[in-house]
Amino acid sequence: MIKRSWRLLILLAAIVIIAIMVMRMSSPSIGVPDDGSVAFEGGPIVPVEISDSQDEQVRGLSGRDGLAPGSGMLFVYDDQKVRTYWMKEMRFSIDIIWIADGQVIGFVERAVPPIGPGDPLDLYRSPEPADRVLEVEAGFIEEHGVFIGQTVVTN
Repeated sequence: MIKRSWRLLILLAAIVIIAIMVMRMSSPSIGVPDDGSVAFEGGPIVPVEISDSQDEQVRGLSGRDGLAPGSGMLFVYDDQKVRTYWMKEMRFSIDIIWIADGQVIGFVERAVPPIGPGDPLDLYRSPEPADRVLEVEAGFIEEHGVFIGQTVVTN
C-alpha cells in the first residue's frame, strides 16, 4: 500500500511538472530571456532575446502578450542604416531605443499598437543610422532615465 502511494505521488508530480513546462512553452509572451543582455551606463542590465535574422526581425514582438518585467528584445544588424519600425500585430505598448556604435542615438517612448485590425500603422524611424534597436516595456526609458549619448554594451 505504501509503495503504491509513493508511485502515485511520483506520477502526479511528473504530470504537474510536464503541465507547467507545456504552459511555459506555449505562452505567447517572452519569458525572462537568456540570449544576451544590454547594459546601460549607470543604469540597468536588461536580459534580452536576440533577433538577428530577417525572419525574427520582421516578426519581432508581434502576436505576443507582453514582455517579462525588465526584459527586452534586441535587434542586431550587420550595418548601420536608418531603421523603420512599426507595431503590426502588437498587443502592448513599448519603448524603442535606437543604438549606434554603443550609444543611444534616439528613442520612442510608449509606442502604442493599433487598436483595430484595419487601423493605419504608425512608422517609427531612427533619427540616424543604427546598428542595434532595443524594444522594452513602455515606461522603461522614463523609469531608468535613458538619455541620448548614453553608453550601452550589448552582448
